[in-house]
Amino acid sequence: MVREHREETGLTLKNPKLKGISYWNWCDEESGIIYVYVVEGIDLCEGVLTFKSDEGTLEWIDKNELSNIKQFDMNQKFQEYLWESGIFEGRFLLNSDDTVKEYMIRKI
Repeated sequence: MVREHREETGLTLKNPKLKGISYWNWCDEESGIIYVYVVEGIDLCEGVLTFKSDEGTLEWIDKNELSNIKQFDMNQKFQEYLWESGIFEGRFLLNSDDTVKEYMIRKI
């Protein structure tokens, strides 16, 4: 995760912590796992910020504004768990338009 972040942003993360594991199934055709991390910050003495990567244009967002941006329905469902103590596990069944059909989230 640290390497991937550095490749796409040019910056090194400080103190990443696993916050959750999210399992998803899409229309009973595909499935996957997302590992969700939070970090204390970035190392400003190492690296140079890149605003474009192969993944698209990067944008820094204040965590208080996170609920105001357009994001995947699944991500929005587990967002509140990012700021709580402990680790969460989510299981999601997605519709063909990537909206959540059914889900369960619990702390582990």
